[in-house]
Amino acid sequence: MLEHLSIRNLAIIENLNVQFSPGLNVITGETGAGKSIIINAIKLLMGERAKAEIVRHGTKQAEITAFFSGDNPNWKLRLEDMGIEVEDEGELIVKRIINRNGKNKIFINGQLITLQMLQQVVSPLITLSGQHEYQKLLQPQYQLEVLDIFANLSEEKRRWQEIYQRFLNLRDQKELLWEKIEKQVERKKLLEFQIKEIEDAQLSVGEEEKLKEQRLVLQNIVLLKEIAHRSYWQLYEDERAVIASLTQIKRDMERASEYDPKWSEWANALQSSLYLLEDLAQSLRDYQEGLSFDPHLLEAIETRLDRIIHLKKKYHVETIKELLELKENFVEELEDNANLEMQIKRLQKELDKIQLEMVELVRELSIKRKKAASILKERIENYLHELGMEHAQANVEILPLRRGISLNDLFVDENGAEEVNFQFSANLGEPPKSLHKIASGGELARFLLALKSILGDKSMTETIIFDEIDTGVGGDIGSLIGKRLKDLAKQHQIICITHLPQIACYAENHFKVEKKISDGRTVVTIYLLDKKSRTKEIIRMLGNKPSSKTYAEALLNQAAHFNK
Repeated sequence: MLEHLSIRNLAIIENLNVQFSPGLNVITGETGAGKSIIINAIKLLMGERAKAEIVRHGTKQAEITAFFSGDNPNWKLRLEDMGIEVEDEGELIVKRIINRNGKNKIFINGQLITLQMLQQVVSPLITLSGQHEYQKLLQPQYQLEVLDIFANLSEEKRRWQEIYQRFLNLRDQKELLWEKIEKQVERKKLLEFQIKEIEDAQLSVGEEEKLKEQRLVLQNIVLLKEIAHRSYWQLYEDERAVIASLTQIKRDMERASEYDPKWSEWANALQSSLYLLEDLAQSLRDYQEGLSFDPHLLEAIETRLDRIIHLKKKYHVETIKELLELKENFVEELEDNANLEMQIKRLQKELDKIQLEMVELVRELSIKRKKAASILKERIENYLHELGMEHAQANVEILPLRRGISLNDLFVDENGAEEVNFQFSANLGEPPKSLHKIASGGELARFLLALKSILGDKSMTETIIFDEIDTGVGGDIGSLIGKRLKDLAKQHQIICITHLPQIACYAENHFKVEKKISDGRTVVTIYLLDKKSRTKEIIRMLGNKPSSKTYAEALLNQAAHFNK
């Protein structure tokens, strides 16, 4: 509940304080007295953007402060989520400072916040019913919200919106995967070609080095045969062959060992060397005999090396090992593409399952809406009749969506499978038509008041402000509206700005706004009227005619006995 409102240096308001109470609070005053500035101050507290020119001339900043009380769990949770301390008593102090230089500040319970945070906290606490909400009343989205509140469908809508969002998320995931697959169609062909190209080469690690060794041998085979032959000949076959010379030396050592045992060790060591040299000579002979020039083999080696070099250059690698590793990477990428297709199949199964749940939920929601629509229609008509529109007809038309996500034979969106069209007729014999086609300002005001009254305590808003509720309304109808406002004030704090004494007389707290001249400046004041001054204000509102006093007393007396 809005308990206190303080406004400083806003437009022509210098310093204004008003203490609101539960029930019906009415604000009256001459046209241009400053009532609209109070409404604009409340809009600023609800998060409307501020312009520097609203700061009172000659001052640096405007300041608006509001004090809310109550035990509303919603705004407490919002504050806790924002990291703002909440008093145990359930107090909420909101202050907005608008500087002429554009540097504005907003505080909640003394903590600096953003404009968006202000909107999230304060807007749900106040419903401002003026021209803006009359326009909202013409919108199908707003009409659907009203029907759902009336039908107590918050849980059903929550479930629907959760599953609808899950469906959208899964569908988006599936579309992203398809986009990836489509983008990778050409990539897939390239990968398959590259894998085949590397596999067909039948490469093995170390192969290139061996091929280069073979090529070097074939390219120098004459020289190698010559060196092998000469080395073998000098070691074994020549008259002065190394092995023959060493064999003679070994014999001499064996003779010397008969005289000195030390020679025996040396002879044995030389014998070991002779074994190695004989093996070496045999190897050289075999090597020489095994060498033969094969031009076809050399050509094959050159061709194979060229293929290897080509593949390395093509794939920008240095070794066969890197080529083989690259091929494995290509294989893994192909497998990932296959996994994408598997993921799409899995997502489609989930989507099919969710769609079945969605059909069941949305049809349940539709049935409940249609049932509630017929009841709401009757309730609206009854209230309109009570508000003096004896021939009024209403209808709450449920229409299937014509666009959205296709679900079997339905179109659906985040609100379900239908939209709502409030219809109205004020004249006997005329069928109801859409509100935006026929309703006048006064009719819209009464239609909106009927809805507010019907919703009653279903609305979570604690404070409802009616601005221009008396648009296009006469005296007798005004009295009916006053009674409805008084009834509605049993569930909500009502603040009503009106020019009709037939409405004002039902106030539990009646405030008057006046514009005066002080020290050469225009200032706005507001004060709570006592019984005597209230009668005087009702007389003014009646036109200060000779009969106004009697009529004013009659109105106040009638209002005082209402609901007793």
